[in-house]
Amino acid sequence: MPPAPVDPVAVRQALERQLSLLSMITEHLRAAVAAPNPLQSAEWRGRAADQAAAFFVELRARLREAEHVTDDTVRRVRLQIAMLS
Repeated sequence: MPPAPVDPVAVRQALERQLSLLSMITEHLRAAVAAPNPLQSAEWRGRAADQAAAFFVELRARLREAEHVTDDTVRRVRLQIAMLS
């Protein structure tokens, strides 16, 4: 059985849709990484303050990691679009 025909226009449109969505996600993650710690408060003291600070450090690291992964995917999708040209 021969392979199904591939419509390059449809492939390009699908990649451009993915690029648009991934770009928005990357920007959202960048903003989340740059946001100030919402858990800092003069009311938090002792163990609760330490745990909140540790949580936020880990959360920011995970958000940064996700931002790097989505940014890398954006670059790969852009490359795929360029290869179609």
